[in-house]
Amino acid sequence: MGGSMEKEKLRQLVDEVGKRLTVVAAPKPRQEDAAAGVHFDEVTRNAVISRIRDLQRMFGLGWLVRQETFHVPALECLESDELSALLSDMERARECLVEGIDIEHTDLIRSRSLD
Repeated sequence: MGGSMEKEKLRQLVDEVGKRLTVVAAPKPRQEDAAAGVHFDEVTRNAVISRIRDLQRMFGLGWLVRQETFHVPALECLESDELSALLSDMERARECLVEGIDIEHTDLIRSRSLD
């Protein structure tokens, strides 16, 4: 009988804990990310941002980062698809610089108007 009493107390305790817990849904990808088909988990996102910062520092590509973050307060505010596109552009710019190709002869420099 002692085991039966312990099981009943354990069930009551589990019920009481269950009443106090709140179920939280897993975060959903941002609509922009889902629409573009690109969604970085937090580890990948941090790695991409670090790579962008490395390329910016090593190859003097701050102008490219500023160009692509004109509409947001900081690099971290870009959506996953925007980060992916920026990293791609930066890798292209790096290749151009290493191979001696003038960046002005690429489509990397884009006009950003205030309109």
